[in-house]
Amino acid sequence: MKKELSAPKDKQVLTNCSVNESQYFLDNSLLPNNLTGKTSHGKLDNKLDEIRLLKKKTRNVEKAIILFNNSRILETLKFLIKIEAVTSDAVEIKSEHDLGNEQANEFASFLYETTGLDKNKIGEFLGKNKPFNLLVLS
Repeated sequence: MKKELSAPKDKQVLTNCSVNESQYFLDNSLLPNNLTGKTSHGKLDNKLDEIRLLKKKTRNVEKAIILFNNSRILETLKFLIKIEAVTSDAVEIKSEHDLGNEQANEFASFLYETTGLDKNKIGEFLGKNKPFNLLVLS
């Protein structure tokens, strides 16, 4: 069974028939990339990588929300540092006292911008008279 190729109406297909070889040659610019031997997966792969990265970030934010909503503030901070949502020069965070102004500002942004956080837990956190909590509040 013979397959017929048709060109788009706005483009002209160049065909030459070699009598000796009886093969048809088409203008490669009109062929799909998989027929010309070229790969066009670069853009698709980039989009898939972007989607995977967004899904990973979403899972990470969801985990941080769960930690915070379960009153596990220190674990939330450690996790945010681990996923680089909050920067830290400290090698190991043993308490909230190991964190400074920059981390407090970034954590405040997390509290302000993240949907799904329990508002009562945010109030409890900000209402405690601890140095880091006061830094976040300011």
